[in-house]
Amino acid sequence: MAENRMVTFISGEDINLRQLFDYIIYGDPNKTLNVISTNYDRIAEYAACQTDAYINIGFTHGLMGKLKDNIMLNPKKPEADYTGFINILKVHGSLDWYRRDGIICNIPNSVNIPLGFTPCIVTPGTNKYERTQEEPHRQLLSAVDKIFESAQNYVCIGYGFNDKHVQEMLLKYAKKRKAKILIVTKEITNSIKENVIDKGYDYIAICSDGAKGTVFHTNSDSIIVDDKIYWTIEGLMEI
Repeated sequence: MAENRMVTFISGEDINLRQLFDYIIYGDPNKTLNVISTNYDRIAEYAACQTDAYINIGFTHGLMGKLKDNIMLNPKKPEADYTGFINILKVHGSLDWYRRDGIICNIPNSVNIPLGFTPCIVTPGTNKYERTQEEPHRQLLSAVDKIFESAQNYVCIGYGFNDKHVQEMLLKYAKKRKAKILIVTKEITNSIKENVIDKGYDYIAICSDGAKGTVFHTNSDSIIVDDKIYWTIEGLMEI
């Protein structure tokens, strides 16, 4: 799957997130888009590279990027070639993050694990939470908490609300400021229901009706739209 995405990116085909990123930035050179991901794949990076934004993944630029002391450090003002900023924070690591001799680095588009390096990812398991307290994941989660604290609203795409260490601050500040949560997902999982729907948040959930239509859920109503799929990135962009 990762190699297929790379081929798609190199061939110049549109990565579906690109249109959403461009829409949010909307030509504003001062706009910052914060993308929080629990996935290891590089889809967000590929899509961001198809925009005109300045991209920050928390590492220095180059063929072997080093973890920055301040992962949120961006230029105060982008050059004329850039429109806006995109911060991509991957709290569980990435397929191209590695450790060697205590150094954490990013080797972009690496397909195989380089000799002498160890992947820097948090895998599912009983010690998952403990792993998130190690670097760089602890620094990433700290930055994510600050982003959640200052965000006006939240867009959650394909996220099942299964990571308490990630969503805790999002939900805390969403309730405190009565911020809106837009959930775009194929299925309303038990975790989404328990953590968001049953807790009375101000939300809109867009999901599949189990056939070829879409259901729009809010905390006061539900609407079914037959024969229209809006719970994908492409469908979301139609509305």
